[in-house]
Amino acid sequence: MNAIVKRKRVIVSMLVGLAVLIFVLSFADLHRLEKILTESDLTWLVMCVVASLLSYCCIAAVMYHILVVLKERLPFKDVFEIALLSCSVNYLVAFAGLSGLAAKIYMLARENVAPSKTLSVSILHGFLTNTIAVLFVFLGFYYSFSYIEMSAYELEFGILVLIIAFLLTWVTIKIMLDSSFRQKFYTVGTMLWEKTTRFGVVRRWKLNREKADEFFQSFDQGMRILVENVRNLWKPCLYAALDWGLMILCLELAFVAVGYPLSFKILIIGFSVNIFTSLFSVVPASLGIMEGAMAGSFALMGVSYESALAAVIIYRIAYYLIPMLISVFFYYRFFPRNEEVKTESTIRVTGDK
Repeated sequence: MNAIVKRKRVIVSMLVGLAVLIFVLSFADLHRLEKILTESDLTWLVMCVVASLLSYCCIAAVMYHILVVLKERLPFKDVFEIALLSCSVNYLVAFAGLSGLAAKIYMLARENVAPSKTLSVSILHGFLTNTIAVLFVFLGFYYSFSYIEMSAYELEFGILVLIIAFLLTWVTIKIMLDSSFRQKFYTVGTMLWEKTTRFGVVRRWKLNREKADEFFQSFDQGMRILVENVRNLWKPCLYAALDWGLMILCLELAFVAVGYPLSFKILIIGFSVNIFTSLFSVVPASLGIMEGAMAGSFALMGVSYESALAAVIIYRIAYYLIPMLISVFFYYRFFPRNEEVKTESTIRVTGDK
């Protein structure tokens, strides 16, 4: 697809996000909101940003130690840049982490990581972080029974979401650890895709079987190496847990900064909303949607709407905006201006029609 059209889509979706954010702000007393933000404690604000940056360091450490297990050595600085930039790409064009996955594969390839390992590293990196995220969604849903009265419809929807999350996690684990399941999943998946793309407008996404097979073989080889060294993955697991702990700490510090510290249960419920909205967002960085969903959920649990919104805004600046701005400084190292780079081409297995 034309790059100009893609840029227009991003711009349009960002404008939609801004409209949603304005709508969210319309429910707040703007004078009070401004007062809360301007009177925020500077020390806690700085600590909030520090927690955010340490979280991204942990994200990089997860990838770094996965590469070490695969006997691929990259300087931590380079891995940090890849991790931060892939997160930024995923925030801008987000759907279940796929954009970040493509960016990681592309940038690792530019750093001369073996093709058989780039996809494995990227998927395992995403799996370790997202599996812990699913656990927080479960925990948040469990705690929500204590604070939010749900209708039967809302309860059924919540249970359905949890079942889907559990099934997706189970399938991912099976794909990673079980070679025969991985092969069967690929065979069935490609068969269904080929049948689907025989009709109508979806023909343009017809599968290039030769490239797909080559792609799968590289992935399978990388996963076999990781499974053989599974005992050495304790460091990536540890840093993945620290990453989420620091992310939660960043949110808590944002509330402390506005003078409204939260209990652990309320914090986790609001944080699980953050995770859910970030996974399935139709606008860049869930702009407007995340602010409204998180502030609304905290307000339902008795938190002042203005205080909740102020804390969420601080959290969003610390954890999303500042890292994205930092990533701009090394963007052109991986995506040079003089090259017509298409990130998704690194994982494309469809033929051009």
